[in-house]
Amino acid sequence: MKTTTIVLVALAAYTAPLAAQFSLETGSGQSRLDQLPSSSLTRISSAFLSSTPRFRLSFDGGVDDHVGLGVEGRFSGAAHYRTTAAGWSLDAGPVVESGQSIAEPWATTAAGEIGAERTIGPVTARAAWDEGMAWIGAQNSSWSRPMLDAELHLKAWHFGASWQSTSNRIPVSSIRGDAPPIAGNSDSLGTGSFHDIRDFAVRMAWDHGLWSMNARAGRRFGVSVTPETWWEGEGAMRITPILSVVVRAGQLAADPMLASRGGGYTTAGVKLDLIHHTAETAVVPQPAALASVVRENASTVHLYLMLPDSTHTASLTGDLTEWRAQTLKRTGDGRWEIVLPAVAGVYRVELSTNGGAWQPPAGLPSGDDGFGGRVGLLLVR
Repeated sequence: MKTTTIVLVALAAYTAPLAAQFSLETGSGQSRLDQLPSSSLTRISSAFLSSTPRFRLSFDGGVDDHVGLGVEGRFSGAAHYRTTAAGWSLDAGPVVESGQSIAEPWATTAAGEIGAERTIGPVTARAAWDEGMAWIGAQNSSWSRPMLDAELHLKAWHFGASWQSTSNRIPVSSIRGDAPPIAGNSDSLGTGSFHDIRDFAVRMAWDHGLWSMNARAGRRFGVSVTPETWWEGEGAMRITPILSVVVRAGQLAADPMLASRGGGYTTAGVKLDLIHHTAETAVVPQPAALASVVRENASTVHLYLMLPDSTHTASLTGDLTEWRAQTLKRTGDGRWEIVLPAVAGVYRVELSTNGGAWQPPAGLPSGDDGFGGRVGLLLVR
């Protein structure tokens, strides 16, 4: 049974569209604030994503070598089943995260996650709940985490905010063992019991072809946890379609769930973005039509569009949206989709990609918009 499961998971990962990323960075870093000195830092990381319209497998992780001090690492993976209903995207599945700080035991968390997401115009909102177990050395505990997230898309700009509350059901001293907190450590994991670790964060991203940047910052606080402000920033310059030069810096907060003391870092290096096209073409054939409409239920339809690989964002407007721009989402098979309320009829629509001009979507017939331009005509049966 175990062998069969492994084979099926491996087969799904191979046959679905696969995106891979690898990065090598070097610079300076600091770990376990107020306890260890600064040192040079080399980071190797990778990420893989295999996705179909119904299943999504992901993995990412990295190892940091604090030269002369030691090595630490962090890895995570998830497998989700996804479906849509009445404009909502629903998903559920296991999530696993594991990490080790310098001179600390390995820590692992495993949880079941259920989430719901919906896009309305330029805004995407998501809510999720995790329920699982945590193991640090020989100690274990149960935990839960409700999460809320919202993102605003404005052409090449993206803004987001998130909130989460992690409740752990045993004292910190029990998780960490009998060793007391180190005196003078400004990012100590806390003394005594804690019931809740709260995180509030904001983020911003900008992508304009050759250049891109993203940044995020937040505040971590809670019962018996030293409040901390954390931040991370990254700037990248694309050399080729798959090769980028990246500069990163940040100040991370302590993480009681993975026994991480946090710390500051700066790195510079290269990043490779690799896309596996063979499996996608062989197993998930592209639809013959550039545009297709699927009846969702009696009152809504699903519109699918095939857009160029260079498309990063796409918005639709027209009769169905009262001429307000609505953001399309990319599906696991490479198409772009949107769910719209529609009864049978012919509707005028226009499409904008990467913040560009509005124009009739490819694959749809077009007609005169009454102002000397052209507009797409969408037939809903």
